[in-house]
Amino acid sequence: MSIKTQALRRAGTPTVVSTRSRKLRIAIVSDAITGRNGVGTYYQDLLQQLEPYVESIELIGPSMESRSLELVSIRMPGDKTQRMSWPRRRLLETQLDRQQPNVIIIP
Repeated sequence: MSIKTQALRRAGTPTVVSTRSRKLRIAIVSDAITGRNGVGTYYQDLLQQLEPYVESIELIGPSMESRSLELVSIRMPGDKTQRMSWPRRRLLETQLDRQQPNVIIIP
């Protein structure tokens, strides 16, 4: 067993990936802006960890760069840097239809 394989096993990283998991397409629908808070950074880290083992993984949610997913958006009282928004249903459906996920995670 190589040193790298031993290190991966100690870290809990799978060293053998089944063909079945390689065909997984995962969509995560989140209400948190990526990298904005604990939830946003958690899903950002999760994507990086799972990406090598699945066919595709996408995070669908609000963005600091683009508000195209938002249908209605209002500022949160007390913190003008945060917003509450309602997503555009058709755009969300289009993104999911394009990816055709086997698994959808909605926290």
